[in-house]
Amino acid sequence: LIGPNKNQVLIETIFSSINTGTELAVFKRRDKTKVDFPYTPSGSGVGRILKSGNNVKDLKKGDLVVGSFKHSSKQVLNINSIARINKNIGLKNASLFHLAIIAMQGIRMSNINESKIKIAIIGQGYVGLPLAIEFGKKYPTIGFDINANRIDELKKGIDHTNEATPE
Repeated sequence: LIGPNKNQVLIETIFSSINTGTELAVFKRRDKTKVDFPYTPSGSGVGRILKSGNNVKDLKKGDLVVGSFKHSSKQVLNINSIARINKNIGLKNASLFHLAIIAMQGIRMSNINESKIKIAIIGQGYVGLPLAIEFGKKYPTIGFDINANRIDELKKGIDHTNEATPE
């Protein structure tokens, strides 16, 4: 591991999320996913800055950051590819940020008037519930799950996944 250079940071990975569709396609060598092996898969992740390059002013040792991470214990990333996160955000949830980016990219590409956005999140488990909560902070959001017991528990403020608090 070399670095960081003047515009990079050395990060210790806390969580990285697997992009199951893409990574499975790569390892099965499906069309349009040609890579050279050895190959290091990547997804989104959360980590703690261990060291900063000389030009890095806004990020410091110990800061928690999110970005596109390789699935490795440590990595060097450019500062323009990461963002600092609030220490109160659940780190597992933050490591899934690419799911929200994909959804928002679909909204942007469809040229929907932002004032008319309504979001439905299908499935209220480990991924769906945190997404519904975060999107619900900005847009009218409906969380749907086919498991009636799950919905009843959530209405009572019970979350067996421990991804949300009764707020």
